[in-house]
Amino acid sequence: MAKIIHILHHAQPRTAEGGLEHGGWHEQVARQLAKAGKDELEALSFGNIDQPREDEIDGVVCKQFPATFSITYGAEYSKQMIDYLREEAKDKETVFHIHGMPSLMTYRMASILRANALVVQDHGGRPTSLSPFWNFAGRRMLRGVDFYFVLTEMRSRYIVEKVGIDPSHVAVQTMGIDVDSLKPMNKNECRANLGLPESPSLVLYVGTFDEFKGLPKIIDAVRALQKKYDVDLVAVGGRPGEKLYSHVKEKVKLSFEWQPTDSMRYFYNSCETLAWYLKDPRWGGTGVSVMEAMACNRCVVSNTLQYGPLAEEVISGCFTLQNEDEFLSKLEEGILTQAPRTREFAVAHFSWAPIISNTRAVYRSIFK
Repeated sequence: MAKIIHILHHAQPRTAEGGLEHGGWHEQVARQLAKAGKDELEALSFGNIDQPREDEIDGVVCKQFPATFSITYGAEYSKQMIDYLREEAKDKETVFHIHGMPSLMTYRMASILRANALVVQDHGGRPTSLSPFWNFAGRRMLRGVDFYFVLTEMRSRYIVEKVGIDPSHVAVQTMGIDVDSLKPMNKNECRANLGLPESPSLVLYVGTFDEFKGLPKIIDAVRALQKKYDVDLVAVGGRPGEKLYSHVKEKVKLSFEWQPTDSMRYFYNSCETLAWYLKDPRWGGTGVSVMEAMACNRCVVSNTLQYGPLAEEVISGCFTLQNEDEFLSKLEEGILTQAPRTREFAVAHFSWAPIISNTRAVYRSIFK
């Protein structure tokens, strides 16, 4: 392999400095690969910038391209990135690893890279993206993909049955997390670092400020628990313009905008329990925030646990939701649990080492 190029399929948000945010999954996987070997690594993204930008971070050349248009998630395009990929595709030893599907960019990239070593990694996404249109387009545009990583067995069956993918070219593989930096820390020190109050039990929500991960339900549940306990909610991950942004900022006094991964360890360790309730949890696996909270040995309450490696496990501090009626009682158990044992499972199942080893094995198999 002369070079490995990781590509994010959707537009990245713009920063105040005029570039695009770093730290997407394409960059994270590339950085871990850079640590594990001597390959030349690039990570490509696009978004609302005027000129291409380039930075080197942890051994990975990160290239950012202007978006030609960005209508909505999935309906986004960057001609400059496509032109760059056309040139790189001339080297048949290069591996191209696309992060995310379905989308206009994923399908366009797959069509021009079908003669190259090509991997597509599905990161879950909202069920509305799984439509007859995307399935039809996928049958035509994804025929040249050599291998697919998906997050759940259900997603694997879906793309095999609906998109027509050969099941031998699909594997279920979770996201990876840095269990060395995400680890238990002193709760009081973390709260002081973030300016959080000392006394209440804290429930943590991490995600966009909308309904997808159950934020309104979590707000109502914490409000109900406040009648019995000294408890409050910390909501992290909002951005101005999101559907519930103004509502959350008004109703949740401990609300924060999106935070980089290095800051999130303080939030996880400040709270007793992380809570999620996805409208449809079947496609996205356990969920990165759930995995990161477990690495910090925090309790987790989520309906996503039933579709990941925890589906058949009983772990102290993990509360699997089978239906909506269980949410309040399970959240109450979460804030009352004194000795969770979630980190051990997280280290064994979610750390980067086995994921990177398996990813490299897939790359090698393409050239056999």
